Amino acid sequence: MTHMDENKPPVVIIGFARLANVVEIAERILSRAPCCLFIQVDGGKYMPNSQEIKDLMSVLTGLSRGATEVHVFVETANLGIAQNLSKGVERALIEHSCVIVLEDDCYPAPLFYDFMAAALRLHADNKQIGMISGNAYIKYGKGHLFAEVSNVPLTWGWATWRDRWEGFDVQLSEFRHKQISDAISSYSRSPFIRSHWMTRVGASIADRNMWDAQWSVYMWLRGYKCINPSENLVQNTGSDQSATHTFGWSIYSDWEISAAKRLLDESLKALETPRAWTRTRRLQHYSLLRLNLVSGLVERWWPGASRWAAKKLARVIANRKHPTA
Repeated sequence: MTHMDENKPPVVIIGFARLANVVEIAERILSRAPCCLFIQVDGGKYMPNSQEIKDLMSVLTGLSRGATEVHVFVETANLGIAQNLSKGVERALIEHSCVIVLEDDCYPAPLFYDFMAAALRLHADNKQIGMISGNAYIKYGKGHLFAEVSNVPLTWGWATWRDRWEGFDVQLSEFRHKQISDAISSYSRSPFIRSHWMTRVGASIADRNMWDAQWSVYMWLRGYKCINPSENLVQNTGSDQSATHTFGWSIYSDWEISAAKRLLDESLKALETPRAWTRTRRLQHYSLLRLNLVSGLVERWWPGASRWAAKKLARVIANRKHPTA
């Protein structure tokens, strides 16, 4: 990492129409004084010199109190989420060796920035780690704060390094169909899950507003692992009424976040030697994934009917007691 971002890495917030969300998320991030904050706004809603963008810049500059460089970029054309996010990440990585990424529907917990910054610093030279996630949907219970290494790249609040991002493109144009299929098989041997992922990746490549499925597959293709916290540090609200591109419902939406307000000593220690993913954790993750897929299908037929039951069952799966070793 460069000297500037070794302890205070830059953050990119990806936005489109929800500038009020951008301000709220930025306020939470600026309270931790990162070296730089990049706001990457897709075109089509606001023009670069519009009053709304000028007001946004003024508010963010005031919130930074001179401790953080604030850069606001607004595209003149509508790129779609995939290209807009890629452009924002690449802008930050021109001068910085790593970056933390949030979209405008992802609200970070107080612990989020410090956790991500520490993980980026501690694992900068570990080329087996491709990214850091701020998400956790499976709990071990109170008193078990730790980090773990998994092959589940959750991207509602995440971070990576320049050398891991290099080579990624949302079309996965470098890779053949069989390579992608084999990579998905390395994630799960379940025919149901593999079929879901092959369908999802094909649809995502054709959709300019999708990028995370391709990034997950790219992680598996490169053999990268992800570091996840034991407590969820980002709440996604993308299915609310302000959503522009998110359709449907997910059991992961509005998942509660950790109330911790500072990076605890044991969390730092845990980041130095993250745990390997246990078989039980893996099974819980796959159970949640299956539940999400099934509830999504039911939701299409009976809107709203399955949500309460699916959320209830998701919490049962996520909080199921098992050994911590």
